[in-house]
Amino acid sequence: ARESMAIVVQMFEELQLRYVKSHANFTFFETGIDVRELNARLREHGIYSGRPFPPFMKWSRISMAKPQEMRYYVQTYKKLFG
Repeated sequence: ARESMAIVVQMFEELQLRYVKSHANFTFFETGIDVRELNARLREHGIYSGRPFPPFMKWSRISMAKPQEMRYYVQTYKKLFG
């Protein structure tokens, strides 16, 4: 989980996204768009992301998976939203 978290934190830093520093197997980050739209677009690429947490509708909860899966998430997120 530590390697997977490092992969997404690098993306947050690179894209200058606000995020919650976490020692758990998930974190939250500010997407800048409605999380329902984010989830719909990620789903088109086989990625299922966390449910909305009102009132933080422009924040996404992301759970850690295997490092190669997190690299795919980062690659897809950057392609769609970067």
